[in-house]
Amino acid sequence: MTFLKKERSEWLPTPAAAELLGVKRDTLKRSYMRTEKNPNGFLKEGIHWIRGRHHNSPLGWNVPLCIEAMKAEGCVFYADAPDDLDFGLIPGGKG
Repeated sequence: MTFLKKERSEWLPTPAAAELLGVKRDTLKRSYMRTEKNPNGFLKEGIHWIRGRHHNSPLGWNVPLCIEAMKAEGCVFYADAPDDLDFGLIPGGKG
C-alpha cells in the first residue's frame, strides 16, 4: 500500500488553525467539518482537514484552503483592528 506524504508546513493542528480562522475549535470541528455525523459540513477530509496517525492525534488543517471554502460559504474575514482604535469616532461605536 502506498501512502502520500503531506507537506507538514501546510497542515496546522486544530488550536492554531482555529485561531487563524477566527473561530472556536468546537465550531471548526462540529459545524464546518464534513463527517458522517455532519454531512452538511463544507470542509472536506483530505482537502481541508486530515486525520492524525492515531485516534487521539490532533487533526491537521490546511488554513488557506479552509479560508477559501469559508469565504465561498459567506464567512467574512476582517483585518485586525489596532489596539488604540478610538470607537468614539465611529457612529454607533463605544465611547
